[in-house]
Amino acid sequence: MHIENGTVRWIALEGAANARVVVPGVLLRSDNLQSLTARDASLLVEQEALEVVLDLRTDLEVELEGPITHEKRVRIENRSLCPQSGGNTDLEAASANLWPQTGPSGRPDEPRVVQAYLSYVTARPDSIVASIRTIANARAAVLVHSAAGKDRTGMVVALALDAAGIERETIVSDYLATAQRIEAIMARLLRSPTYRSEL
Repeated sequence: MHIENGTVRWIALEGAANARVVVPGVLLRSDNLQSLTARDASLLVEQEALEVVLDLRTDLEVELEGPITHEKRVRIENRSLCPQSGGNTDLEAASANLWPQTGPSGRPDEPRVVQAYLSYVTARPDSIVASIRTIANARAAVLVHSAAGKDRTGMVVALALDAAGIERETIVSDYLATAQRIEAIMARLLRSPTYRSEL
């Protein structure tokens, strides 16, 4: 979502399905980036002013799927939102009982996905605060990504936008924009042994 005019500006990458500009020259978001081509990486640096990638995946996801390798001009910061890297994704972590059955939110009546979202804040405030500080202090664009670029990425981007005083309606619109690419995202995740069994 291009905050300035309310339209979504997708970034055409061969190695990602859900890459888009949130705030030009400041904030980008995407799904997995380990399949970026050298052309993709150059495009992100040269056209989108990419300086830092915030990788919200667990250590195990990075190990199984791989890191970004093509662009040496970009700093990578790993900021998992899981309390430990015991599973492939947050959904697997939740089902493996890394958190209490009622959810860390103390709101057992909420759907599991809401509990998972709230758990990011309670389980890893260090990663969230560090991510938002990185976005605030970067001289150029920061790209936030996770496996789908939807849940973990959505939380960090929403909190960063909220901290910057962006209207709630705009924040919600940015989150919902991922639905436009959900089929491509799912197809990509289904091709991965890391995520296939969970989907």
